[in-house]
Amino acid sequence: MSLRTSKKNVKEATLFKLETVDKYPEKYDEMTQYVKEQQEKQILPELKDVPDIAEYDVIFIGTPVWWGTVSLPVASFLQKANLVGKIVIPFITHEGSGESGIGESMQKASGCKKVLPALVIKGSEASESEDVVKKFIHTLKD
Repeated sequence: MSLRTSKKNVKEATLFKLETVDKYPEKYDEMTQYVKEQQEKQILPELKDVPDIAEYDVIFIGTPVWWGTVSLPVASFLQKANLVGKIVIPFITHEGSGESGIGESMQKASGCKKVLPALVIKGSEASESEDVVKKFIHTLKD
């Protein structure tokens, strides 16, 4: 699949949701404490399933920025999925840290062929970002 084809078919793209075996705490303060401890100890969560992405050439990967890096479930996916030879297009949300070198981190962690510039959206504006996403899709080049 070429990048041009993926732009035409983005609405029909296969979606995979990363779910962890152990659930994160629901209360925000408890969750942030839990995540900080996992990050400090470099503990990646076990995923319920790692999607088989062998048939795809272009992979969009979404993640919030957690203290300047990809979320721990995404970090776990990057280590477990075979992204060698794939083009990765990150889309990220943040609350002030911006892109934070996420693309470079994804490339180092995954060994993918190439990471294109990320779609970066402030988390508090994500629900109002449909036009930004559409514009981003149209800027992608082969």
